[in-house]
Amino acid sequence: MTRNMIILLIICAGWLHSTQLHAQRDQGKDEKIQQIKIAFITEKMNLSPEEAQRFWPIYNKYDNKLALLKEQRRNNYKGNQVGDHNARRLDPDTMTDAEAQAKYTLYLNIEKQKLDLTQQMITELEGSFSSKQILNYLIAEERFKRQVISKVKEKMKENRGNKEMRSR
Repeated sequence: MTRNMIILLIICAGWLHSTQLHAQRDQGKDEKIQQIKIAFITEKMNLSPEEAQRFWPIYNKYDNKLALLKEQRRNNYKGNQVGDHNARRLDPDTMTDAEAQAKYTLYLNIEKQKLDLTQQMITELEGSFSSKQILNYLIAEERFKRQVISKVKEKMKENRGNKEMRSR
């Protein structure tokens, strides 16, 4: 009994350690992406150091709120089966019309809140930044998003190619 318990503890400790390493690696990637994003937006807006000190606290305040809304939206698309907490995709075909309507109504409400937050942020930025800088921010945000998506697609394609090579 004691031997089995020790083996179980070793397995659990190994699993916990690997989970922590994975989380740390992901957090490191997120921080690196955030640093690249800061440099990208700062450059595209042509921010002086003084302007950057005014811009980033405003940006961070609204970005944190937007992150919460994005999480709500992600949760809205989780599985719709009872006890299906780990489902990755929503299946409208298994829903009632009322459930489907509730899902898309929540989606629309979240999108409206995101737009409202963006408008509030722009209103706050208008007090300190030129219209051109604000427009450059909006463009930079979209370009950065597209670049990240493009890099992820490249990486996925590369990984698929590596898997195909190994399976041969």
